[in-house]
Amino acid sequence: MRKVPVGPSDADDFELPPPPARRVAVTKTEPKPVHVASQAHADEKAAPEASHTLADDMRRIIESVFVIDYKREWERLHEDLTVGENRGDYDTIRRCLDAAEDNALKAHKLAMNVKLEFDRYKMDLEATQSAMRSEASEVLEAEKAAGERKKSITEADVRAKMVELHPDEFRSQELEVRKFELTVRQAEKLSEVWSQKSRTLNAIIRTMRRIEE
Repeated sequence: MRKVPVGPSDADDFELPPPPARRVAVTKTEPKPVHVASQAHADEKAAPEASHTLADDMRRIIESVFVIDYKREWERLHEDLTVGENRGDYDTIRRCLDAAEDNALKAHKLAMNVKLEFDRYKMDLEATQSAMRSEASEVLEAEKAAGERKKSITEADVRAKMVELHPDEFRSQELEVRKFELTVRQAEKLSEVWSQKSRTLNAIIRTMRRIEE
């Protein structure tokens, strides 16, 4: 029974008993197993390999488009245009149609590659002709300073002086540009022909099926 203080003296002697100790149930927790494969998959998701990126994939696609055997594809696409003697045979036309659809894509790919080579040639030519243009401009400025030329120097004057200073080289460059232009046109036409052939063979196949029915 507790002693209740009633006065100052009693209050000084009064002490509360210590609270009873609480029992805490201790539960042993076993460590959860870590699945190595799942963890590796999580790590792979969180941090993809640096060697495999979208840029790498695009580079592979670009390389597949612009790696080509020009001469071989050019000759093959021209030779395969002919169906042959069995043009009235359904199976022959069907095989030609399958090949035509594939060759239409390859002809378009060839045309793009030819255009790219033309662009590459023009870039290289610009570097070469830049030096020729600078030389021609210096000669014209010297002629103007000496009083041999009264009018302002125009682009046509510079071009004429380039031809005068380097006639053979300039002529060869201009002819090469023209050859490239015509080759690009021919490659584009070849691509159009293969696309048209694919459509024509499709129409022939449909007609043959109607006749058989």
